[in-house]
Amino acid sequence: MAHTELGRKTGWVEAFSLDATSQLIDRLQDPRPIVPTPLPSMNKLFGKWGCHKGIPRGEFVVIGAASNGGKTIGALMHIQQALWAGEKTALISLEEKDEDLLYQFQRQATKDRIPSSAWTPETWKHAHSEELIASSMNWLRNEQRAELWIKPQYDTRLDRVLYEVERAVRHGATYIVVDHVQLIEAEQQSITDSSSAVMVELRKIAFHKQNPVTIVALSQLNREASKNYDRTPIIQDLWGGTPMESTPSVVMLMDHSRYELPYPDKLHIARTWWGLGKNRMGPKNIWIPVEIDYLTLSVREALDDEIDEWPDRGKA
Repeated sequence: MAHTELGRKTGWVEAFSLDATSQLIDRLQDPRPIVPTPLPSMNKLFGKWGCHKGIPRGEFVVIGAASNGGKTIGALMHIQQALWAGEKTALISLEEKDEDLLYQFQRQATKDRIPSSAWTPETWKHAHSEELIASSMNWLRNEQRAELWIKPQYDTRLDRVLYEVERAVRHGATYIVVDHVQLIEAEQQSITDSSSAVMVELRKIAFHKQNPVTIVALSQLNREASKNYDRTPIIQDLWGGTPMESTPSVVMLMDHSRYELPYPDKLHIARTWWGLGKNRMGPKNIWIPVEIDYLTLSVREALDDEIDEWPDRGKA
């Protein structure tokens, strides 16, 4: 039997066959949608199918940082990029309240282009949530042609979290952020086994052949690594250990050892480094200097002539 005929029956094709060439051409001509990260330099490191523009749909990404190390602002920046790319986006948080998520999203993703609401977080009422959701969703649909679904998830059992993720997929979400995955409760006893169960299930959803979606999971570092300000974190410092390293396609880390507030009169501006601990689509162990503005919830890369000004203590 010819190799190509055997390949059609088994799902494999000979590397240099006409079938392989045809499949490659089809894939290159119809690539999966790409969502850029907030950092242009990082986008160039993702070379799957030669894109070098960001992360293709259908990948599983983990963002890790110490407690209060910038995970949520990183997630909001990724959501912003996904919305601008036209993805239907969902944010599922296992810790934040709906009003806090909406408040942060309004400040960061749309700034003051959404019609103002009369609410303040100190005097929150249910009607304020409804008003802000309605105005936010109308703005996104009319101006960005995009949709965002925000869901606080107080039941942290694995099956309930997976139900909400799958429900977002059924509603058409193609880019899903799950915040605080270290809080997910699995039936396994050890942290490693629990982490493995969580990672495997989220990866299955992302890698679904008929309906791939991008899953971005946010996780804290383990307790010892979070307290260590003398060195740059590594991928093995993530909560859960080995499964957090082996399961995702991409692992991004935020360096709390090189974090500082450079301006005494502007304490809302911080400088640190964001890096790639793992990257199945290109280079890894690359760190990029960034400046975070907590007032506008925005981030920018350091200019070439600014890099010497960035903190370097704890550098690995």
